Amino acid sequence: MTRPRPRPATGVTADLVDPLRACFRDDEGWLEYGVVEHRLREVAPAVFARHVAEVGHSMFGSTGNSASKRIAHALRSLRSAGEVHHFIGPSTGRAWRGNPISHWSIDPSRPRTDVLSWARLRAQLGTSDAWTDADRAGLTSPGHPRS
Repeated sequence: MTRPRPRPATGVTADLVDPLRACFRDDEGWLEYGVVEHRLREVAPAVFARHVAEVGHSMFGSTGNSASKRIAHALRSLRSAGEVHHFIGPSTGRAWRGNPISHWSIDPSRPRTDVLSWARLRAQLGTSDAWTDADRAGLTSPGHPRS
């Protein structure tokens, strides 16, 4: 008998679930959390922008609630449904370097050394591993004007 899967995120994070599924590829290993956010912005720019506009993002400064927290909540819903897996490892982003951060994959058997890190992604893109004006472009955040 097949067990029904738990229903993924509802409410404010429901619109993140399908775009997050599209951020993962069968042929790759683990993604550092920032890479997941980067891909989400590519896959669903309007959804990403709406969440940033509603609750902010660390690229605009400190925030109690944030789009990142909503995205993490939706990822945890996918994890509960068995669709993604995670481990906690070191962050590579300039602002968080060395601090613990989540890493996500659809294949839990991949070695935890098989990681697309934020720093590696940014190097591939030819940009800094810190937030840039290009990262903020086109987004708004509570209390911050459109870039």
